[in-house]
Amino acid sequence: MESKKEGEAALAKLIEIERFGPDCLTSPDLDEITPLHLSARYHSAQSWEQTFKAVKNVNLFRLKDANGDTCAHWAAQNSKDGQMVLKVMNIASTACLKWKNNRNATVLHHVLQYCTEDDIKEIMTEIGNSKDILGGKDIDGNTTAHFAAKNEIDAIQFVAQMTNSSKSEVLRMNSTNKLGETVLHLALRHNNEKVATELIELLLEKSLPNWYKLKDKQGNTCLHAVAQRPKRDAVLLKALEAAIKQIQLDKNLTADPSQSQSPPTEIDFLMDENKHKSTVLHYAVENCSLEAVGELLTKVKGQSLQTADRAGNTIFHIAAQRADKRELLKNMPSLVKDEMKKALSRRNNKNQSVLHLAIDVMDNFEELNIKNIIEKIKTDKTDELCRTDIGGNTLLHSLMQSKLTYAGFEQHLLIRFKLLVEKGVDVEATNNLSLNCLHATKLDALVLRKLLDKVHSDITAKSHFDKLLVNSTTGAHIIHTFSVTNDEEIQRDFIRLNTFKHLTHVDSTSELALLDLATFFHRDEILPDLILTRQFELIPCCLSLLIQLDPEIIKMRAKAKGKHEQLLQLKSKITNIAVNALNELFVNADIIEFELLFKYIKGEMKHLSLDDEAAEKKENRNCLGPKFPYRVFKDGNPEKIQYGSVLELVEKADNSDLFATDCIYSVTKEEWRQPISECSKRGFYGNCCLPYDCCPSACSCRPKISRPDSPLARFWTHFVAFVGFLIFFGWYVINFEESFLEPKWDILLVAYLFSFGLQELSEIWRQRKARENCKIGSHVRSVPAYLVDGLNIFDVLAILFLLAGLIARWLYYGMGFQLQDAYPSQVVLCVSYSLFCFRSVTFLTYFETIGPMISMLWNLIVYDLLPFLVVLFVIFCCFGVFIVCLLFSNAWTPTEEIATLSNGWETFIQAATIPFNLLFGNFDQIGLTYSPDSTELGKVAIKQGYEWFNYFVVFLFMGLVNVVMMNLLIALFNLRVTQIYGVAIGVWRKRFVQMLDEYQQLTVLPPPLSFLEYIVKFSLFIVRPCSKKFSTKNAVTDTVTADKKNKTYKWWRRDKEDYPEEYNRFLKFQATQFRRCRSRLLLDTEWNRNDFEVVKARTGRELSELKAEFEQMLEGATIKQEQRNEDRFNRQEQQIISIQSKLESKLDQLLNLSKPQQQQQQQQQQQQQQKKST
Repeated sequence: MESKKEGEAALAKLIEIERFGPDCLTSPDLDEITPLHLSARYHSAQSWEQTFKAVKNVNLFRLKDANGDTCAHWAAQNSKDGQMVLKVMNIASTACLKWKNNRNATVLHHVLQYCTEDDIKEIMTEIGNSKDILGGKDIDGNTTAHFAAKNEIDAIQFVAQMTNSSKSEVLRMNSTNKLGETVLHLALRHNNEKVATELIELLLEKSLPNWYKLKDKQGNTCLHAVAQRPKRDAVLLKALEAAIKQIQLDKNLTADPSQSQSPPTEIDFLMDENKHKSTVLHYAVENCSLEAVGELLTKVKGQSLQTADRAGNTIFHIAAQRADKRELLKNMPSLVKDEMKKALSRRNNKNQSVLHLAIDVMDNFEELNIKNIIEKIKTDKTDELCRTDIGGNTLLHSLMQSKLTYAGFEQHLLIRFKLLVEKGVDVEATNNLSLNCLHATKLDALVLRKLLDKVHSDITAKSHFDKLLVNSTTGAHIIHTFSVTNDEEIQRDFIRLNTFKHLTHVDSTSELALLDLATFFHRDEILPDLILTRQFELIPCCLSLLIQLDPEIIKMRAKAKGKHEQLLQLKSKITNIAVNALNELFVNADIIEFELLFKYIKGEMKHLSLDDEAAEKKENRNCLGPKFPYRVFKDGNPEKIQYGSVLELVEKADNSDLFATDCIYSVTKEEWRQPISECSKRGFYGNCCLPYDCCPSACSCRPKISRPDSPLARFWTHFVAFVGFLIFFGWYVINFEESFLEPKWDILLVAYLFSFGLQELSEIWRQRKARENCKIGSHVRSVPAYLVDGLNIFDVLAILFLLAGLIARWLYYGMGFQLQDAYPSQVVLCVSYSLFCFRSVTFLTYFETIGPMISMLWNLIVYDLLPFLVVLFVIFCCFGVFIVCLLFSNAWTPTEEIATLSNGWETFIQAATIPFNLLFGNFDQIGLTYSPDSTELGKVAIKQGYEWFNYFVVFLFMGLVNVVMMNLLIALFNLRVTQIYGVAIGVWRKRFVQMLDEYQQLTVLPPPLSFLEYIVKFSLFIVRPCSKKFSTKNAVTDTVTADKKNKTYKWWRRDKEDYPEEYNRFLKFQATQFRRCRSRLLLDTEWNRNDFEVVKARTGRELSELKAEFEQMLEGATIKQEQRNEDRFNRQEQQIISIQSKLESKLDQLLNLSKPQQQQQQQQQQQQQQKKST
């Protein structure tokens, strides 16, 4: 219903767009289907009417698709709104019911086949008693009654009403379609269970003779028709019972019972064959439930069940191919105990015996287990166990291709495997594809892993499986076979088992296998191209490789190896691929695909069997995915493999370009907000809106209220509380004379102290496992992430100074000191207040307008100002000492003043302050006079030194510091701002994500009350492990085992058939987008770049386009040149041919001219010879 409204709204919007307009409604596609046809099939009647009114000059009768179906035909198939046909009838009149398509099927035919009972009643009321509307047969010979019989409801009654006949009379009609199917055949096959049962009762009541003998052209009786459809158990049993009763009724009506044949029995009905030699029992075993099949088999007990269909399958072959064959085959041996060997040995046309198809469930037979069966077969035919099917598969192949996954199945597999080998089945035999049983296995990955675990501990089985690792026919190792298979779970489990320990370069995850091979062989240059070949895991592969590259780059730089430059270029290419891929998905997604993209990035897609309430539970977080592998590094070396969502991989990669993308930023903003409800006003797609800042056209509103425990709500509560703390703390420090004498104000300050202290301890605990790789000398060390963030140091110092100040204040107050004596505690508290004020800048980082500016300010201070101050400190030391010695030489200072401590301290003060006063132009603070024979520190200078100072040193100092150094600082700031201006947004968005992680863990209650929540959490942290000890160990084990066997547990690492529908839909969307833009993924991104890099990226992009155009032009020019050369050659050849022809003609002329002369000469010679002879 929701998708229908979306489609209606979208179609209405398209009509309003001038580019499309109402004319688009009648624009046909390749099948000549128009939007008006589709709207009649899938939209509401009201929406279609409004759409139809927008179209001008349209004839519904002439508007047909390639099959000849009009809008009325499509409307009759609208299962969502039965009023659609009536709406079309109101527009086109009831005559539209007689419109025919290319198969001569009328609209009335479709109405009777697809519409509901209420809708048909209403239509019948509209058309009244007009019989001419019934129409004839379609091209397949189906009458109106045939179409009515194909409906799930009882539509035959309406045909009877229109023909003024009873329902039984309609069923008695002998008219058949071209397939020989009667109305009864179709009704029993298509009607729902209730209607079909009532129909059978009507047959008994009206005594329709010989209905059970009716056969179509394929030889199917009515019982065949029922059995061919799944889940028709009750109808089949009812029809079988009615057939027996009808036989008795027909026998009673026979005029001469003595001459009549013996009536058929239930066995005859069940074993009746059609032209495919398939009996009713064949179809029943294939489609009916276990209970129904069991009941039917009891009716044929004692009969020979070796009847085979045209494919050679008996009911045992069919039963062995069912998904629930394990339960179905339990009771079947008791029916054919005497023919068990024959039943299991009989082969179909594919040369498959029942033993081939059911070798994996034979132990479920109560009376005949697999060992007894094999022994019985071996005594009669020694080669029976070694026979293969038409594909060359032995019993071992069939065993290893089982799809069963029940508990303990691997043990049964191993027992049967060893038994078959013991009885003579060749373990190394290969099929027609040259695969042995292990190479051809189709076992579930988990079953195969458990089987290999047991094989390793079984000496006999291990000797068999060692022969299977290498294919005896092709020489291929098992790793080659599973490297090309689509079953990635089996690849993972084979590698995870370390079956191939000599292949140390193969990683334990299929996603990184190709990357590991390339890295192992030092082929880093092909890694980008390898990543581009990934169809579904391109983004996770990029992120995993980026996580791997950073420690390697730091290690290479620490060891002063030049390869780190190559790795930096590789990192840049991989980053471009990831950023471009995320941008392409984000830009080209619609509203629904936005939601799927966000779930994919956050790893919050759930399995269908997991409801929303269960998915929100903490213990089920492992069931949400998909999760992808990445390496955890310690001291620059890979330690282990972990799994995380795309967002977690982005955080681990720690790349500001990735954080700068609108895609990751939108996901982060959504995580910040966590709205308490959906939008009150929806867009025309009907879905919740997305962050408006990044995609303003995608939605019409935003939910305004966040959840009370959302990170955004916590931020504002903590921000307001911190502002209140600064106001209170500032009052406390400034009005120290009042706060010192009133200890009651300390209670609130202590609450803040406890809250901030516990908050910082909680942050340390949260980041206890987080590590960052840092270069220390020539080594790479893994440093706690908490220490890398310099702001954490300010937090700790502020808390420690606050604690020290309060302790000092209590000591002074408790020991009875006066206010003046407590001045040191006030100073310590002032230092703490200053640090807290500086720390408050982190709150401003949240805001998009201030955050990037703070990031730039931090970079200016750390990377430019601090190194500049170090150089300036050296200059100050040099000039400070030089100026003091020059102006206030001890040679003119009295001896008694030189010896005093104060003189030394004042000398140091003068050496430090004079350069500062000169730097900032405070000449009035210097205020020196001079004397020729005495000096006074800071007041009177020696005349000779003063002259040098006043005319040369001041000029030198101010020229070097005020001019050169200050301009250098301005130039450094300018360069730094230019460099980081483009990337500041990425740095800020990275910090935005880090703040999200922090506020997701903060308490709901702000300081000074948050310490209460921390105490509660700590108590629960202590109590929970203690409570678990009281539960039994077996119960815990069972719970964990059951959880891991659940299909929802880590579904992304299981069979792709178990993927949720929303994940499959996202993968299709992703594959479509990557196929379209794969050639552009390697281009340099212009996002989060400074001006120079943007120009460089654009230049590179334009050069690549120019190169492509040039290559096209060159190719075109080459083709034209070849054509010209070919034309020139053809012309020359023609000229040569013409010259040759001319020469030949001239030669012929010469020959013709010379012929008379030759003839005369010959005549003369002949005459001379005659004369001589005479």
